[in-house]
Amino acid sequence: MYGPQRTCNIHFVSRGRTTEESTACSPLSCFLFVVSLTMICVISFFICFFVFPVPILVLRYFLFLFDSGNDDAAGHGNFFNEQYTVVLQDRAEDMFDRIGLRLITRPFARSGATSAPELAACAKEIYGTDIDIITWDFGMTDGRTHWRIEFFAHRVHILPNHPVLLVLQAGIDPARQELVEHLTNQGMTTLRQDEKYLIDRALMFPDSKGKSENELAEMTDYTRYFRCGYGIETGAECGTNRFTQNGTCDDRENMKNWHHGWWVHNNNKKSQMLQVHGA
Repeated sequence: MYGPQRTCNIHFVSRGRTTEESTACSPLSCFLFVVSLTMICVISFFICFFVFPVPILVLRYFLFLFDSGNDDAAGHGNFFNEQYTVVLQDRAEDMFDRIGLRLITRPFARSGATSAPELAACAKEIYGTDIDIITWDFGMTDGRTHWRIEFFAHRVHILPNHPVLLVLQAGIDPARQELVEHLTNQGMTTLRQDEKYLIDRALMFPDSKGKSENELAEMTDYTRYFRCGYGIETGAECGTNRFTQNGTCDDRENMKNWHHGWWVHNNNKKSQMLQVHGA
């Protein structure tokens, strides 16, 4: 009347002896059991990865990014948390964490330093051996002595991790661009920042020149006094406001017109963040 019944064998273990007991279950009962077990697995997966996103099954790797450069790269004239490597840590840490990478940045820029011969020759002793990405930001001090950047590149690429070299301010000098291509053709992982893109993007910011106090008050902190006409952090309005003055250490050293203010450190680092993410 109800059709054939299936027999399910259930094993019990008690004090080292195994006994077998047979019990009958209908196809509907077996089907409901499988559906219930599947639902439990789906709900558990949802809770673990969406409600409580604890990285249980995600391997956490480290990404070490160091900067190397002169006093402008060191953020002279700015507060420590306004220097661009520190800004990168603050802005990009969560983004990298979501893909299973723990971002660790370390600022190693030095006042008046050139990339070679001293820093390049002692790269292992200065920067260590756990570097994954290192920046080159010696455009102001290296100038047109292009052998310095090549020496620096060769030295950092023989470190154990063979780090990626991210060359900043490479687009100003055509010979420097060619050198980056040369290093890439030699098998070194070398990237360069597109200076033209940065300039074009900066000129898209709202112009602070000639604005009234009410108009300036309506602008955001990240756009106010960033661009004045065709100049970035220059001019009567922007040049005098390039450094943070909040009543604490307003007369600090190295607030010079050849040092970038916190606007450039903040906005340029957002662009570099995208390059690092792509690398």
